[in-house]
Amino acid sequence: MKNILKQFRQILGMPILLLVATVSYSAHGAVAKTNTAPLEKTNAAPEEAVAQKSVFEDDLKNGKDPFFPKSMRRGEKSPAINAQVVAPVVQLALKGISGPANRRFALINNQPLAVGETAYVRIATGQVKVRCVEIRESSVIVSVEGDPEQKELRLREGL
Repeated sequence: MKNILKQFRQILGMPILLLVATVSYSAHGAVAKTNTAPLEKTNAAPEEAVAQKSVFEDDLKNGKDPFFPKSMRRGEKSPAINAQVVAPVVQLALKGISGPANRRFALINNQPLAVGETAYVRIATGQVKVRCVEIRESSVIVSVEGDPEQKELRLREGL
């Protein structure tokens, strides 16, 4: 048994010895190569870097927002027009009339209104303020904000 272990150590010992010798030689050679270059020593002061000052031009015509390049906030603003938009009568529809004779209400664009009440009614372009003036048997008289004339809204045929 001792003889087998001795042969096994001799066989395995040779490649390990070669591996250790190769690694130590290459490491020694690498160190020697890096140390062969002479170091230059100077007593001169390092050059100072001169920083240039940034210039920012806040010109609304020639610039854009770097964070929101498609934004129109920095563009020229057009003067505001103070004309009120009046809802065409076509956009107001009388959907129905309901309630007892002494307390009737009209349904205009799905907004219930009694006589004398004012409410914001939705239309295709937003909202418009409508006041109910009179409720008749098959029509309603309304006043639209921004329009001096009163409008009559009729029920559709067959309702």
